Amino acid sequence: MYLKQGLKQGLKQGLKEGLEKEQNQEEAYIWVLNPLYVIIYYFKIN
Repeated sequence: MYLKQGLKQGLKQGLKEGLEKEQNQEEAYIWVLNPLYVIIYYFKIN
């Protein structure tokens, strides 16, 4: 449950941050293509 929520949250967050800064557009794609980063990012925040 928590992992699924965390993945969704992390993915949204990563996309939002990546798309807000145009120079970080590549990062946004990484967030989408590599869910592992999302998991790591999520656990870093909490």
